[in-house]
Amino acid sequence: LCKFSLSRVYEDIIQDNLVELALDDNGISIIPPSINRLKRLEDFSIQRNKLTEIPEELWNLRALSVLKLDDNKITSISRNIVRLASTLTWFSIERNFVTSFPVEFAQMEMLEIFNCSTAGLDADVRHAYESGLETFMAYMRAWSTVKTSGRLDLNWDASLAWDPLQEMPAQLRRFADRLTVLYLNENSIMHLPYNIFLLYNLRHLSLDKNNIQSLPYSLCRLTALEALSLQDNNDMYDPPYDVYLEFGLPGIMSYLKALDSAPSSRTLE
Repeated sequence: LCKFSLSRVYEDIIQDNLVELALDDNGISIIPPSINRLKRLEDFSIQRNKLTEIPEELWNLRALSVLKLDDNKITSISRNIVRLASTLTWFSIERNFVTSFPVEFAQMEMLEIFNCSTAGLDADVRHAYESGLETFMAYMRAWSTVKTSGRLDLNWDASLAWDPLQEMPAQLRRFADRLTVLYLNENSIMHLPYNIFLLYNLRHLSLDKNNIQSLPYSLCRLTALEALSLQDNNDMYDPPYDVYLEFGLPGIMSYLKALDSAPSSRTLE
C-alpha cells in the first residue's frame, strides 16, 4: 500500500493475520490504536509520511522485528520501546526530529541495525552513535543507573568504546529531578555550562583530571551540593586552582557567589 495517497490507516487495512505491512510514501499523520490487533506483525514500514508521534499501542506488537519510520516528523521515542527488547532487530528513524533516546533503549538486546539522523542529537549521543551500534549501546547503558539510583558514572578510561567527553552532556537536564551523584573524571571537559544550576538535586560532583579552565558563577546556586572534586585541574584560573586546594568547596562557593551578579553566557544547549 505504498504511494496510494492515503491520509490515514483505514480499518480494513488492519487485518489480524498480517505479518508484513508497508505504508510508505503516503500522507498518514496518525497510526490508529487499533494497530494493536496486529499480534503477528513482524515487519512494519511507514516511511515518508507525516507522523508526529509513535502510538503506545505499537510497542505492544510483541512479534515486531523490523520497524522503519524514516522521513516523518517524530520528535521522541517512548521508554516503552523496551517492550520490544526481545524481538526488535531493525529500527530505523532517520530524518525525523528526535534529539535523544530513553535510557531504556540500552535494553534493546536484539537490535542489529539502528539508523537515525544525527543532526539534532546532543553532542555526546551523536558521537557515540557515529562510533557504531556497540559503542552507542554501551554509552546508553552507562546512563541506565540514573533512574534507579540517581547516580551517573561517566568516568573515562581506555577500556571504554567512546572517546573522552569534550563537554558536559546536555541531556543531563532531563534527569534534573533525580540526579544526585555525577562522576565525570578523566574526560577532556574545559568548561561547565552556565545553566548547570538546573541540576538542583545534585549533591556530589566529581571532575578530577579534566581540563577545567573556569567554573560558571551559577554553580553557587546548587544549594544541595555537598562535595565537589576538582583534583588535577591545574590550569583552572577562574576560580584559581589554589582556591580549591586551600579552601575546597566552601572557598569555591564563596568565590562564585561574589561574582554571580555577572553570570557567564555559556548554556547547556
